[in-house]
This record gives sequence, C-alpha cells and structure tokens, in this order.
Amino acid sequence: MGTSTSWIAVEGATLEQVARDLHLTPASADPTEAPGEDNEYQAAMLPTGWVLLVCRMKRNGVVADPEVLKELSSSHRIVGCDEESHVMYSASCEWRAGRELWSVIHSSEEAATHLAARGDLPTGWPATRDEGMAVQAEAVKAGEDVDYVYEIPLAVAKQVVGYRLESDDDDDLEYVTLVAASPQTAPRQSKPWWRFW
Repeated sequence: MGTSTSWIAVEGATLEQVARDLHLTPASADPTEAPGEDNEYQAAMLPTGWVLLVCRMKRNGVVADPEVLKELSSSHRIVGCDEESHVMYSASCEWRAGRELWSVIHSSEEAATHLAARGDLPTGWPATRDEGMAVQAEAVKAGEDVDYVYEIPLAVAKQVVGYRLESDDDDDLEYVTLVAASPQTAPRQSKPWWRFW
C-alpha cells in the first residue's frame, strides 16, 4: 500500500494559532458529521516544537497550495513535504516571510535519478544528496529496481523539522482531526481545544 500524503510543519506557533490561521476547527465527535478524508487534517505538536498538519495529497507540486504556504509563512517558518509513493514523487520545501527559500523535488516519471533542487538549501543538503545518489547507484549496479532517490527530499525535511511520515516519529504523537470551520463554529473556550487535560 502506498502513501499519498502532504504535511506542513510550522515553527513558532501553537496548534490553536495554526488552526485559526487556516480557518480549521476540531472535527465533530459524531462520525456521521465528519467529512471525508480529503477535507481532514491530522494535527499534532512535535517534540521539536513544530506544529504538524498532515493531509492526503490533492495535487502535484511542492506541498499543497503555494498560497497557503505564502500566507502561513508571512509570520512563521514553514517546512512542507509531499509523498506520493504510487508514482515515486516526493518534494520538500521551506518558506519564510511569504517566499520559498528552497525546495527539493524527485519525480521518477522524469527519470530514475531525477532530483531538482533550488534556493538556499539546508546545510546538510550536499551530504544527504550524495549519500542518496550513492545508494541508488549501488542498487542499480546490483540489478535492484528500487528508487532510493525518492528518500532524499524526505530526509532533507526531517533534518530541518525532526519528523518523517509513517516512521517512529509518529509513535508518541497525539493527533487531533481538524476540518474547515463554518462561520457558526469555533465558540470561545476557556482552554485550548487541543489540550486533552
């Protein structure tokens, strides 16, 4: 079974702030009122202090809608990541002050070793790229039909945020489901809705 998921991590904000900025609210406890997974986000606080939003991928490109990244990054540091393992497409990027600082994209439809990188990449980038490409070259030499280049954008995102989808990083996270808020929802509460205690 493959992965078709995007995630965005926001530094310097609370889960409540990010949800408010994106006009999201906790999903209803009634499963008959919850929308389908295309409209849902799973949100959690990472141990590194970043707010994580995970959603099913809806479009190709670097992490969901660039307009969302632009808006969120006007006041926060944002890292995003796409994983589409059905077609071996992966991407990661960072935005600040309303603009993209860097991105790394792999699309096996372009070529088995396709890797497009632009901007001021993180300091660990050269080593991550070289290691991934070396592993891919060894696999090809051994006659393996495996795409290790797919892992490179994901590894770059993990270096910055400290998170990798569907890994041990998920084990201790407490997720809350968020959905688009209607104008009538989101009443004032005495404690943040995402606190469980």
